[in-house]
Amino acid sequence: MIGEKDRCRPEADVYQPAHRGSFDFGCRVANSRFYCFASPCYWASLLGSTHSESRPLNQLATRTRQFYFALSLLLVFLATLGFWSGYYLPLLSGHSTAEPVIHFHAAVYSGWLGLFVLQCLLVASGNIQLHRKLGNFGLAYGVVVIAVGFTTALLRFASRLEAGGIEAVQNTALAPLTDMLLFGAFFGAAAYTRAKPEFHKRLMLVAATTILIPSIARFVGGLDLEPALRHATRLCLWLSPIFFAMAFDFYTRKICHPVYVAGALAIVLFNFRVPLQYTDAWMQFTHWLASVMA
Repeated sequence: MIGEKDRCRPEADVYQPAHRGSFDFGCRVANSRFYCFASPCYWASLLGSTHSESRPLNQLATRTRQFYFALSLLLVFLATLGFWSGYYLPLLSGHSTAEPVIHFHAAVYSGWLGLFVLQCLLVASGNIQLHRKLGNFGLAYGVVVIAVGFTTALLRFASRLEAGGIEAVQNTALAPLTDMLLFGAFFGAAAYTRAKPEFHKRLMLVAATTILIPSIARFVGGLDLEPALRHATRLCLWLSPIFFAMAFDFYTRKICHPVYVAGALAIVLFNFRVPLQYTDAWMQFTHWLASVMA
């Protein structure tokens, strides 16, 4: 008998509703069978279903885990794309002139993406227990990512302020100071939903996607494109992991998960944040921050 906590777990053989005729969040009824979208295995069953009924769903669970591992590799590619010629290649060749704080920042963020890939690989290989144990370290690492992101942004703010005055930072500080707000929101939601894997994994993917913008902006900025096309290309590349995940969900489960919808909308809104740096509120904030750091 499958326990209440195991009803929608990937390890459970069969999805069983709490009682006949009940609805769980993310589930619907069709043709007198329950379809559970809150599990990596999208299957239909009634109370007392046989193992043979769930076999196709175990195959779907395997494909889903492999798909998320492939997405993690895409994230690494996109994160490296814009910094390869300007940072990683000179670093590997021993000709890097970046400041120590940039090296530290790059090491922390590269480590985060490496950990993300490792966690996806553990799930894809079925090592769920190690994935959960390593998740405790991952939560602490995520906090470090946020702290390093804010610290680096403030240090860069101070150096540009010293070099060029308040005008030099008012138009360049908005993005780095607000990037961590977007990452922190989705990372915090992912940490809160660790007991709900269907939300947790999607929130983690969105959180990892939010920190791609510096690399993508550098890459697209180097292309000879019209401003409108450059803006659209940057946004599409930034959203591409979420678009792929939404397409996979729709193909396999005939749904678009609300986490992906929320993540895509948040990224689109953040992509149009540039006008905020010309508002009186932002001007006042940068003057206050400059006075604090003076």
